[in-house]
Amino acid sequence: MTIILFFGMGASTLKSQDTNNPKPLAVVLHELEANFDVQFNFLEATVEGVQVLPPNTSFNLTESLEYLRSSTGLVFTLLDSNFVSVTQKNVFTICGYLLDKDTQEPLESATIQGNSRSAITNTDGYFELSLTSSEEIITIRYLGYKTIQRSSNYFKKEGCHPIFMLPQASDLGAVILSNYLIDGISKLNDGSFELDISKFTILPGLIEPDVLQTVQAFPGIQSVNETVSNINIRGGTHDQNLILWDDIKMYQSGHFFGLISVFNPQITQKVSLQKNGT
Repeated sequence: MTIILFFGMGASTLKSQDTNNPKPLAVVLHELEANFDVQFNFLEATVEGVQVLPPNTSFNLTESLEYLRSSTGLVFTLLDSNFVSVTQKNVFTICGYLLDKDTQEPLESATIQGNSRSAITNTDGYFELSLTSSEEIITIRYLGYKTIQRSSNYFKKEGCHPIFMLPQASDLGAVILSNYLIDGISKLNDGSFELDISKFTILPGLIEPDVLQTVQAFPGIQSVNETVSNINIRGGTHDQNLILWDDIKMYQSGHFFGLISVFNPQITQKVSLQKNGT
């Protein structure tokens, strides 16, 4: 009795392992023919090289066919109670060239989206997309252009023809500045800038307020040698700038080779900057 029980367990294990191993589709179909008394009609090229796990033994014929369809991607058609046709899906390919309607230039990296597949145009604007239905809606998108939606029947089956896309201009809403990064900086009606030291704060990256370092944050003002005091306004040189301290001309605006500003922000009340002075 012990030997018989051991043999039965071994047979059950082998059967379970065999069920979990993929089999050629032709072998699985022959097994289903014996189980459900049906006949499968197919071409050898259709099932050649296709491996699949056998369907669950508790499945009926309809459930088995649905399982095989989802596992293999093939079409199983029950012609009558005894015959089942096995065919491939009707796959066809569409292609084309995406071009700008005005300049005739190719549009690279545009997206062509079908129901389940997508493609991207290359540097020549060329694309290919495989479809399984002639009723699919194809969506063509490209940044800055109007989106195109066409049925797959729109594309010609022979040859790859150009598809023109129209540029789309977008109106941007008004931008309203409600606050500034730094307080104490105002632009006057004459085009000059005014710095109110009492409201002035430290710029990001600085450890203390600095007048000449702050003015370099304005457009057209910079220091070509990356010093604090030697500033260049609209491409001019440092010696072309007129710096007044209480209406007194300042010929030296920095200490320690220009690394330290001579203007102490703690005793300065107001700074006026004119970039277009004559």
